[in-house]
Amino acid sequence: MTKGTELAESENYEKARQYFDAAIRRDPKEWPPYFSRALVFAHEQKWALAAQDLNTVLQFSPTNYLAAIFRGWMNERLGNYKSSLAEYDRILSLRPLPLTRALTLNSRAWLRATCPDASLRNAQKAIADAKACLQPDRMG
Repeated sequence: MTKGTELAESENYEKARQYFDAAIRRDPKEWPPYFSRALVFAHEQKWALAAQDLNTVLQFSPTNYLAAIFRGWMNERLGNYKSSLAEYDRILSLRPLPLTRALTLNSRAWLRATCPDASLRNAQKAIADAKACLQPDRMG
């Protein structure tokens, strides 16, 4: 894992992925190598593969909010906007800690403000989410 992370940080994604693949083969029930490989896939713009690995992370670690947020981002890139919005709504319903909450609200605000699917765009809700990012005691 350490070598894979070093390679990913130096943008040698193909080689990093090989190390994460090896870690997965060694212990396919551990979530960290899947998470790291998902980040590599995201850097390579392989959104579906990244989302698939994030699904695996969330099977093994259901409260891994960062993986859930990233999965929302991957779904946005895949055009699965309703899935992204549902992901952000689900995270917020679990009342995460303030930093996770702010990141989720920011992601949902961005989606609501810029979504190519007009049925999901909602300027008022986007503004409310953006403002709620700054108010740790309010749920968006």
